[in-house]
Amino acid sequence: MKHVRRGVFLLAFCLLGVTALRSEAPKPLAEELPLPNLRVDDGTTPQVVPAKDGFIVKNRARIRADVACAPDAFPCRLSSGDNPDLCQLSIGRVNSLRCNSLYSPERDEALTFEASESFIVLQKDRYKLVAQGPVTVKVTRDFMKKTGGVKWFKPLDKSAFSRAPAGWCSWYIYWEGITEQEVVKNTDWLADKLKKFGCEYVQIDDGWQGTGRGGGDNRDWYITNKTKFPHGMKWLADYIRSKGFKPGIWLIPFATSNDTLFRDHPEMFIRNTDRTTVGIGRDPKTGELVTDWTGRYIVDPTSEGGQKWFRELFTMICSDWGYDYVKIDGQAGSHGACQRYHKQLANPKLASDEAYRAGLAAIKSVMGHQRFLLNCGAQFVSCGYCEGIRTGTDVRPSWQGMQPAIGATMAHLYRNNIAFWTDPDVLCVPPAGNNDSSLTLDQARVWASLYGITGQLLMVSDKMYELPGERVELLRRVYPVADIRPIDLYPFKTPPRIFDLRIAKPGVGTWDVVALFNWNAASQTQITVDPRELGLPTGMYVFYDFWEKKLLAVTNKLLPITLAPTSCRIITIRAAVNHPQLLGTSRHITQGADDLIEAKWSPITMTWSGRSQVVGGDPYEIRFYMPRGWSCRDNAAKIDGSVAVLTLKSDKNEIVSWQVGFRKGSTASSASS
Repeated sequence: MKHVRRGVFLLAFCLLGVTALRSEAPKPLAEELPLPNLRVDDGTTPQVVPAKDGFIVKNRARIRADVACAPDAFPCRLSSGDNPDLCQLSIGRVNSLRCNSLYSPERDEALTFEASESFIVLQKDRYKLVAQGPVTVKVTRDFMKKTGGVKWFKPLDKSAFSRAPAGWCSWYIYWEGITEQEVVKNTDWLADKLKKFGCEYVQIDDGWQGTGRGGGDNRDWYITNKTKFPHGMKWLADYIRSKGFKPGIWLIPFATSNDTLFRDHPEMFIRNTDRTTVGIGRDPKTGELVTDWTGRYIVDPTSEGGQKWFRELFTMICSDWGYDYVKIDGQAGSHGACQRYHKQLANPKLASDEAYRAGLAAIKSVMGHQRFLLNCGAQFVSCGYCEGIRTGTDVRPSWQGMQPAIGATMAHLYRNNIAFWTDPDVLCVPPAGNNDSSLTLDQARVWASLYGITGQLLMVSDKMYELPGERVELLRRVYPVADIRPIDLYPFKTPPRIFDLRIAKPGVGTWDVVALFNWNAASQTQITVDPRELGLPTGMYVFYDFWEKKLLAVTNKLLPITLAPTSCRIITIRAAVNHPQLLGTSRHITQGADDLIEAKWSPITMTWSGRSQVVGGDPYEIRFYMPRGWSCRDNAAKIDGSVAVLTLKSDKNEIVSWQVGFRKGSTASSASS
């Protein structure tokens, strides 16, 4: 797009698009207002003047207008305003009175409407602006590239991976001691207990490869540790696939510890000016030789030999062995080497970012579009090549060890499902014990709920066959990853206590799933749930606790919730109506976003009916709130106070039709199906 009359005509183009401006050449601002159907409630003529990066509508009355924007634009916030304790997220095209911006990933542009009161409303697939004038409209161009810190931003391609991966990783329970036998044992358990819930990947981490004492000395990817993996890595990938999973593997492709390769082909590596490897140096304190953690020899991605190395290595990993998910580690060092030793590269004409990306391009040319590449090292420069990017440091299976995941989530969530899938590291839910690797049930629920409500990459790392049933139940309610996108497009300095996931699903309805967290390990806290603060209109709402399976209140007032230390609550919020109301389902933390295919109320027959995707062997509950004066007429439904629960059961994963009848009156009678 050319820079023409910055802040005036360019903004008009951004807001309206080519088709909205008609086929002829765009007209000057005086002849063509940038907001379609702009009008002022007091009947005065709209007064529009140019301003820096936008324009101002100077009228002081209520202003209304259609907003013509890119098809992929969605309501958002670019700053927290007066409620930094709230994090907003969405599934589908939602409304929120808290949003005053629209962002288009395709254009990487954000439109912000600043006024004493302004909000964007979705009506019949069109966005409308309602604001108390005057209104300043600003355009933020290259938002994710500049403001979002993703220099090489490219909108996430979801054609192959519509959701972030969900699976199991060996690292945090076995470390380098992982063996073929343990992978098989966990795979068998996962196939029986979690596959049907959406667990899709089994990933083998560090420990399968090489010889030596570990660390940088153990980085020969062409040698498999036959003691621990006697059948080899292809056999194991085939076994994982035979159980219905996609196999995953870990490695550091930008480095190797193969002495012979360095001796025979030194030109494919980054070397010091004296032609020695940059992967071995002297400890400044002791003077001893120290091997780089990633490996003794660092591959030069700009060299012909380096490019061949990447292609041949990933041909073995993906094509020959059959791994569909590859976690490449040490990427901070790999990118750093291209910066630190830039002059020594085979092609120093390439900028350091471009040199590093040349290696990723070679890798992805072999992996193709259908295999998932996870960058472990917070290298946002890999955007466009890596579907997932690790955003934080290593976690540990404890409350203190969970903190890096919380910090990474809040610092980088605004990039998730927009630039790439963010990976705050694995989820662990080990049972409580007398060691550092344990969590109380409340703490495990916090970790699972945080990942379930944010829609990030989800890889569990526990000894699965030793997990108690209550921990397995947590995992079943967060698999698979839901298609959740952030509404708040900025980093949080401290973890908010309120996460509001707004859901809009055609044929089902709209509702909110609100996660409340007490991050304090020493004392309980009280959080007040205020629908208005969540961006909901004033009205009566039904509040239901998902984990506790309990109706909390039906009220138009504030709802105070007390939380114990290191605990959370998941609250469903539905607008109250004058007939029985669907609350949600037991299948997933999102309570119907995926499993409810259709749900509708018939005022004539006084029935709720619909279709649901159920999991074989898992009792599937559909919950309904009955207002005063209503009762359920189905004997198949269990009555818990003013809540009716219909439970569906199936031996296999399938779509099941259901129907529940109600009536105005006090007693249940005949059943219907």
